[in-house]
Amino acid sequence: MRDESDNVGDFDLYDPSLEPERPPAAAIPRALEATEHALTEMTDAARFEPLALICLQDLDPSLRPTGGPGDRQRDAVGGPLFEDEKSVMTISLEETWAQKVVSDLKGLVAKPPTPERVVAVTNRKTGARRRNELERDAPDDFGVRLRVVDRSFIALRLLRRDLLPYREQFLGLPMPAPPVALERESYERNLASVGSSVDALCGREVELTRLLKHLEEGGTCALEGPGGMGKTRLALEAASRVSARMLFLDDRSQLTATVLPAELAGADHLVLVVDNAHRRDDLRELVGLLHQRTGQTKLILIARSGFRGRLTDAVDGSALGPLRPEAIIGIGSLGASTIGEIVRDAKL
Repeated sequence: MRDESDNVGDFDLYDPSLEPERPPAAAIPRALEATEHALTEMTDAARFEPLALICLQDLDPSLRPTGGPGDRQRDAVGGPLFEDEKSVMTISLEETWAQKVVSDLKGLVAKPPTPERVVAVTNRKTGARRRNELERDAPDDFGVRLRVVDRSFIALRLLRRDLLPYREQFLGLPMPAPPVALERESYERNLASVGSSVDALCGREVELTRLLKHLEEGGTCALEGPGGMGKTRLALEAASRVSARMLFLDDRSQLTATVLPAELAGADHLVLVVDNAHRRDDLRELVGLLHQRTGQTKLILIARSGFRGRLTDAVDGSALGPLRPEAIIGIGSLGASTIGEIVRDAKL
């Protein structure tokens, strides 16, 4: 069964790699809801049309606004106004969006040449059943291939980083706040941007095995050792090997009683990694916020040596504690043989 927001099928107008990337889970309840609401409130087709065109331009570069008398009185935008015109876009801002789509198709057929493909864009929520019916019947009824694009599709596109300025320009919505807790890939990019190494993990098979075992068994565990020993790299590697949602929180992330619970909310299995946990004075408050979750929660604390008391105090008495000695994984210097292997394999 297709998802309500899944408007991309086997229609070759679209490159599947350009399908809207769903924003981080934290952004969905706020930014996506606000974007969909603002789209629904739009009543000016002349303003909605260029916004829709911007969102679809990289999916079909041939889509261009025609305007003026050259559009043959079509309520649409299309490609070049020649006999080989292949795709056009229609706009529907009505609650009865399906009726408007049918009316536009009839108008296009009545004024040949008929395009091969039609993208019907609406700022309304569409039902999968009605949308599928229209797309299925369009080739027989009107001689065109149809794709219906609804507000969910447009809203997701507008949350792409490169399209966020248009979200602000056309909808008047401020830039959404970046998430506090990051997925593995985003956290790796952040580390690279500040000059931290995110190279492949080397020589930590024993520690990795212990960490994965703790994640299976539950509870809180800690990665402890001097700076630069690869504690964070070890957690990132573990994140690539578990099925649970794994989020990373560093010592610069601001802790708020509203934002963080919204990002961590859910009934799924969550593993929260607190990087540089020894630097957080609010570590106990952070653990307290995790109690608001309904799903299973596990905690990984990454800290330098000498701060074990701060870690144990933060989780003692909580549902995530205690931090048992066997759950503390020491990360020390690599052995001489491992270092030798790294040097031999290095690309000079």
